[in-house]
Amino acid sequence: MSGISKLQRGSGEARTAIVTGATGRIGQDLSRRLADEGFRVALVGRDGAKLASLAAKLPTVRSGAHVVIAADLLLAGSGIDVARDAIQALGRIGTFFHLACPPVINENTLYDPDHATAMMRVGYHAFMELASVILPHMLPAQHGRIVGFLTEAIKTPVVPTWSSYVASKMALMGALASVAQHCRNTGVSAIGIAPGALDYHDTPLPAGVARDRQLRIDPEYFLDLVLNDIDGSEALDNGSFHLISASGELRGPMTGLASPIVVEQATVTAAPVVAPTAVTAASATLSASNGQKEAAFAALAQTFRRVFNLASDADVGALGTHNLSNWDSLGQLKLLMEVEQALEIRIPTDRVQSITTYKSLQAAVHDLI
Repeated sequence: MSGISKLQRGSGEARTAIVTGATGRIGQDLSRRLADEGFRVALVGRDGAKLASLAAKLPTVRSGAHVVIAADLLLAGSGIDVARDAIQALGRIGTFFHLACPPVINENTLYDPDHATAMMRVGYHAFMELASVILPHMLPAQHGRIVGFLTEAIKTPVVPTWSSYVASKMALMGALASVAQHCRNTGVSAIGIAPGALDYHDTPLPAGVARDRQLRIDPEYFLDLVLNDIDGSEALDNGSFHLISASGELRGPMTGLASPIVVEQATVTAAPVVAPTAVTAASATLSASNGQKEAAFAALAQTFRRVFNLASDADVGALGTHNLSNWDSLGQLKLLMEVEQALEIRIPTDRVQSITTYKSLQAAVHDLI
């Protein structure tokens, strides 16, 4: 199976990919398979020498040499730098794979605060930093994929010492679901791949856990499924995940994308009301419409203040990217997601690039309410 190439070769989209955690076992194999398919790959990891060695072993592609980006995603802000470097080197990014993850602690330790912090830093924060740069890069092209590698453990019990690892993967799934919500109907998709244990014979296991080949997945078969999930005949829909274990497979929506719960209003018995005249009804409708817009703009202002950590009574009318230092690409992504959620609207892609001040944001919202 090699479903990823058949669709992409005729689509005109960028045959490029960025892979974090590229020196890990899955990262190496995924990078090799992508290069086999003609993808130019940006390899991201901490060890520059290992990355260079991997790049030298990958099949060459016509579009140019593979890219090595040595970076420690444990460092705050490193994801932003990595994404910018990848875009500069590749020109366009067609697919972003986030595999990076610190080693899982196998000792008999229920909770290690430093390990937990590292897991969340790489699994969630670094992903959001990368996405905050890559997503605005993909949206104007109306094509691209953001793929987070999760774990079978999000759905099945695991040993207690893996709690920080699983928590980071749950956070990543929530981030993917939020990005998917933001990308609806844009041509960009965010999906999750949740593998079980792969059959790498030298992979260490937790103390007391026996290696059972029947409970492990052949890595090449797993990568076949991954490539098909990306762009094959059974490609995942935006906001979906694919759990792949030795005992079976499961596809479904990620947390946060389920249909909203409709709460039925209680029946209230009231005295009969005399129907108003047509003029009064029109006035009431206009008044209600104006009231709804005022409420929406008030909610917009409060959301803006909250996103950028401003005082609750701060005057926001003159603010923009020119005078708010934290209104960067990450701030823009967070702002748009928060506004869309608070006001239950969807800001068109062609308006996103023009939103650089509060007034331009207000104008975009005005047309949608």
